[in-house]
Amino acid sequence: MESQANSESPKHREDAPQTPASCASSASVVRCTPSWPQQLINEATEVIQAIDHQAQVDQTPPRPPDKVKESNNQQLPHIWLLWKEGFSALNLIHCSNQQMTIECNGSIVTMVHASTLYVHRRSLWQELVHLNPLNIPWLIMGDFNAYLSPSEKKGGLRPTFASMEEFRDTVNMNQLIEAPSIGLYAHLN
Repeated sequence: MESQANSESPKHREDAPQTPASCASSASVVRCTPSWPQQLINEATEVIQAIDHQAQVDQTPPRPPDKVKESNNQQLPHIWLLWKEGFSALNLIHCSNQQMTIECNGSIVTMVHASTLYVHRRSLWQELVHLNPLNIPWLIMGDFNAYLSPSEKKGGLRPTFASMEEFRDTVNMNQLIEAPSIGLYAHLN
């Protein structure tokens, strides 16, 4: 989804969410660590190092190591942002348990991994309204775990009306437009 232009940056808006002090930036990784126990930080660091090592040795696009696929640790972050060293500086604007927002080369990018429970997604929708960069290109991508209409859902239970209405309201308030998608899908919900 992309935002249409408005008038001011989230960095200058008084109501924009503030970046938590626990969000840190390193050469290759931005991570948001909301008071993680040391064991969890060590586990996440191992995953990052394994991905980095694989990319250096194989010269192939990084993919999560088997350890991540097998991990049942629900506290591991759902959003990981890795980039090639030497890439333009990324500025972390805000992160939470459902989204991470960065600024890069004058554009805003928000990566979303929304809760599967629509009542928990409400905090994400509020964050997105407050993060709206207004006059800056904004790309929002990821897994919203929500539908704009029942026709988007294939199989299973129908999405609730309230869930779809809240997602549509967020899209409309932020003046977002859905980018068309073509090609194969990784999965169907």
